[in-house]
Amino acid sequence: MFLTASPATAQWRLGPPDLTVGQDSLGFFGTVNGVLVRDDRIYVADSRLRRIVAFDTTGQLTATAGRRGDGPGEFRFLSWIDDCGEDTIYASDSGHDRVSLFTRNLEHIRTFRVTGADLRLTAIQCAGAGTLVGITRNNDPALSLGHAIPMDAPWRATHDIALFEPDGSLRQVLGTVLGQERYREANPSGAAYSDYARTWGLDVVFASSPQGFVVGTGERSSLVRFDMDGNVLDTLALGEDRIAISRAHIDAHIQNRVERTERLGRDTRRTRSFWTEYPYPSHFPAYSKALMTASGLVWVERFPEPYTEQPRHWRVFTPDGVFADSVEVPSRFQVMWVGETHVAGVVTDVLGVQTVEVRPILRD
Repeated sequence: MFLTASPATAQWRLGPPDLTVGQDSLGFFGTVNGVLVRDDRIYVADSRLRRIVAFDTTGQLTATAGRRGDGPGEFRFLSWIDDCGEDTIYASDSGHDRVSLFTRNLEHIRTFRVTGADLRLTAIQCAGAGTLVGITRNNDPALSLGHAIPMDAPWRATHDIALFEPDGSLRQVLGTVLGQERYREANPSGAAYSDYARTWGLDVVFASSPQGFVVGTGERSSLVRFDMDGNVLDTLALGEDRIAISRAHIDAHIQNRVERTERLGRDTRRTRSFWTEYPYPSHFPAYSKALMTASGLVWVERFPEPYTEQPRHWRVFTPDGVFADSVEVPSRFQVMWVGETHVAGVVTDVLGVQTVEVRPILRD
């Protein structure tokens, strides 16, 4: 059992892992992008292998579900798992704009599509009573054709915050928010252009619980907290300025890209030229991730400096929006789930091999 009630007090830190899974088989995980802990089970979403795996508290594999495909319970891009406070496991597939439901033993129950007003799913999470709240991108034909978007410059599309019924139908659009910052360049291979996420660019950060949700776009060191009707409750201020991108950051990034190109046996000249001339932002985003517990605790991660071994920094807020404490996390440990007494996430070693850890929250 991992979850027990515990009051929030000062001086939070993480203890050594209570459990590590995946270390007994080299390369057991492809790319972990979701972890869920419930009582005596640990569920891991693997986007590369398009599957969900379950472990017991001894680390023993107990169930597997999903594979690459377009059928019920199959995934094109497995992007999120949760149980929404129920005995049912929810898993989203942003490649299909749909959600699949499984039993706690990972037996498939049903799959439904998230629909309404030409919306394309970017992120979706639980909203209580079986409803879902998501970030969606309008399928604007002008955007898809590349019109009205500057070439060789960063840009951001407008996204909607939407509430969905348990069957996936659109209930209500609650508001709009700017999405991921992207960069579009002319493609020398003959295609019209290449379009991809801007390196160190701004992005929408989003987390929810049955009590409400938080949203931030990275420009400022704060996020806005809403109730499930879309009403603003308050602003969570991190109290830290955005980190400036230095010449050392850029040089480290260029070298990393050149080394990757060399390992592929390709000519590095174009790679070096491209990343040397690239229009880097002046500052990193204010934060990289937000997570919420079922009780409404909000965890926000400051954007981690790349190419360093510095600890990751999280700030925790109580359900009524009051700052509780800061928590330092080992640099290679990416927190993906937070509970009242434990956190869980993925550790990636220097060879890129991933394991999943469950660590206790210690309050001195």
